[in-house]
Amino acid sequence: VYRQDCDTFGTVAKMLIAKDPSLEKPIQLSLQENLQDIGLRCAEALQRFIEEHDSKQSSSSSLSQP
Repeated sequence: VYRQDCDTFGTVAKMLIAKDPSLEKPIQLSLQENLQDIGLRCAEALQRFIEEHDSKQSSSSSLSQP
């Protein structure tokens, strides 16, 4: 998902700049910020997944012990 989102943002930025080269500087900062936001959201989602997985693993292993 992260890679696909980054590719989409990059493609749209390139298309906009191709139509109006004066947009390059303003779009560049915005694109960087948005890609960082996407990266943070993906990292947070991965962290939540790991925590949920670990929680389920510890619950199931405590249930299976006599």
